[in-house]
Amino acid sequence: MRGSWLGITGVLAGLALAAPAQAQHGSSSIAVKRGEMAIVPYAGYMITTSFARGPLSTSLGSANGAIYGAQLALPLSPTASLVGGIGYSDGDLRAGVPFIGGVNVGSAKAYIFEGDLELRGSQGKQGLTMGFTPFLQVGAGAIHRNLSAVGLEATSTDFAINGGAGADFEVSPGFTLRLMAKDYIGRATFNSDLAQTNTLNNLSLSGGVRISF
Repeated sequence: MRGSWLGITGVLAGLALAAPAQAQHGSSSIAVKRGEMAIVPYAGYMITTSFARGPLSTSLGSANGAIYGAQLALPLSPTASLVGGIGYSDGDLRAGVPFIGGVNVGSAKAYIFEGDLELRGSQGKQGLTMGFTPFLQVGAGAIHRNLSAVGLEATSTDFAINGGAGADFEVSPGFTLRLMAKDYIGRATFNSDLAQTNTLNNLSLSGGVRISF
């Protein structure tokens, strides 16, 4: 009888020791991957609207020009990331004059700061060789502008919201080509007597690379 109790006790002890190990093994099998960090340098073209409009259909604005920047993505899940970015764009400062058209009168620079939520879709196929992943970005930030003309300067730093969409085309694991269209929407409140603007649209068309690690 004593031997039977000893046998039962040994079996129960073995089961008690095996249970935590099995639980650990089970939890690792259902672990959810958060995704990967990524850096995205890009370059493209910025299309802007006029800062201000005056009498007789006159206007003042930045000419369309190049934009350069980079984003850093911090994963929340395999399909969602927090994105922080900075961009720079410059172009001519143009005055619109009836019957003459646009006249370059100086330079305009813009620094774009953004914080976004990026949502990524499932990977599809384009053709037979290259996979692609669509994505959306939406967020907010600020645009700092600096205008210079005939020795005079005007600056503004204003809140802006943004939204965009694009696709990443896989080249190799961890390396994709990115195409994106994005609009930065806000006002420009210059520290001068320059007439204040209506809401401005700043459309960025860009291409870059996404490097994940």
